Amino acid sequence: MAELTLELFLSDEVQSLLDDFASLLDVRVTFFSTSGEFLRRGKAMHNCRYCHFVQNELKRKELCVSMDCDKQREAVDKSQIIDYRCHAGLHECLAPVVVRGITVGFVMFGQFRLEGEELPELPVQNAEQRDILQKSFQELPCFSREKLK
Repeated sequence: MAELTLELFLSDEVQSLLDDFASLLDVRVTFFSTSGEFLRRGKAMHNCRYCHFVQNELKRKELCVSMDCDKQREAVDKSQIIDYRCHAGLHECLAPVVVRGITVGFVMFGQFRLEGEELPELPVQNAEQRDILQKSFQELPCFSREKLK
């Protein structure tokens, strides 16, 4: 089963599909293994500037990893795609990938913001950091709640 999973995730067809979704939605589309290991990403998109700043400058990467693990378990428990707002105020959608009744990985769409949502309170040290967060937050794709559905 593990070989089938890797073959599925690493195929050129899957990469093409991820690239198409990433282009269409202008968000990262990433496949992860069940252990949380990165396998494929659409258009080779990396963390957005906002997430990079939150994880590295504000030293909150462990919160991101912990939340990803919690949400992966939730998606498996519910056997469906889930959407949620992360600790840094961005939205993500996470779906378990199931082959022959076995969860073999996850696909994640994100990060984006929803119309009307403001930048959350984060532990910034000065006005310059707050300005970087505000600008990078506004750079992110913004969807309506209807489009999210």
